[in-house]
Amino acid sequence: AGKILTQYHDGKSGYLAQSSLPLYFGLGETNAVEYLEIKWPTGGLQRIISPPANRLLKITEPAQ
Repeated sequence: AGKILTQYHDGKSGYLAQSSLPLYFGLGETNAVEYLEIKWPTGGLQRIISPPANRLLKITEPAQ
């Protein structure tokens, strides 16, 4: 619906610097996501087209 939502996972927060908290995005009235774009700390960019909405996704950085 023409909206961009951004969140950062710094990997520094949490107990003993282990950040395991998931990122949540509220979609409001929207029931579909066009794509997810992940910018990894190593510099890689990953785009997931049409990910399922209202689901918990575990996304890991692809091997280079």
